[in-house]
Amino acid sequence: MSKTHWLIFVSLAVLSSGLVWHYAPTLGTKLPPAVRERICDIVADVQDRVGIVREGFAEHLGNAAPKPAKAVEDEDVADVAVSNVVQAQMQPAVTQNQAVAVARKTATAARPAPDVPPAPTVQTEKPQKEKSPYDKGIVRIGPSASSGATWGVLSHTAPVENLDGKVIGNVAGGRFFLIEGREKAGRTLMLVGNFTPKKLPQTVRVSAKDVICFTQSPDDLSENQKNSLRNYYQLNGEAETLKSQLLVKESKKNPYAVKAAKALSELRAREAAASNANDAESTRNATYDIAPLAEKVRSLNKKAKEWKEAHASEISDPEKDPAYLKIIKERNKYGEAIPGLAF
Repeated sequence: MSKTHWLIFVSLAVLSSGLVWHYAPTLGTKLPPAVRERICDIVADVQDRVGIVREGFAEHLGNAAPKPAKAVEDEDVADVAVSNVVQAQMQPAVTQNQAVAVARKTATAARPAPDVPPAPTVQTEKPQKEKSPYDKGIVRIGPSASSGATWGVLSHTAPVENLDGKVIGNVAGGRFFLIEGREKAGRTLMLVGNFTPKKLPQTVRVSAKDVICFTQSPDDLSENQKNSLRNYYQLNGEAETLKSQLLVKESKKNPYAVKAAKALSELRAREAAASNANDAESTRNATYDIAPLAEKVRSLNKKAKEWKEAHASEISDPEKDPAYLKIIKERNKYGEAIPGLAF
């Protein structure tokens, strides 16, 4: 066979082998199993023929190429071909849209992140804890002149008098009272001054027993502390008023309690007359019946107490009344803001 014939034969063998290798994976998914097995046999046969032709052509030219250290056997070639066809069958088809999505995802992942400057740190000041009244030098003191008290707060609803000693009305608890002076009404210390911030038209006086006095000035308190102080003692006054009403209601069941309350009212009127007397004779006449009345009140109170103990199951405790407890609970919430000023 001439050299030209060998070249033509080799070219046809290589071309047919390449065509088979190129289209076998694609056609493998569409051909029946018998056809695919036949293709694998053809591939193996072509490989054998290519090897034989390559060796013969090398011998013909007189320069045979050296054989590799380990030749690939026919069975290995067939196994590889079958494996490629099976993998092509098992591999799901990739659509164009999926390929584009994968490409975009890969490009996005590979793209360097933009250089974004860090968010500026906002410096926030921590709210300072409010100073307690004690830290401001505000503490409770006595109402006497020697204590130096200049202001106080009504601890409950209390009667207010003009400078002549006449009661002009009642003022609810929680009002601030600025002390301008002091007077004696019999044995009762009276504080002279006016309320703040809403003043009465005239200077008045109130019993020192109805006022809780403090050092410094109400202006030294914060607005929150002022409001808490007002609300605390206003509710305190409401609680005391409700308790008195409940006691009166329950006392009507006690025959001695009613008599004791009447005797006590008469005793208070005699004491007020004695304190307002302008001369010794009037004072003596006003105080003449005070001692017997006081003894009568003590006797009636003792009997009322004994009756109450004997009929305890019939008397309700006003401090366990739901309305009373509700007021006390609300009052105590305001007391948390004024430690040392709530009593």
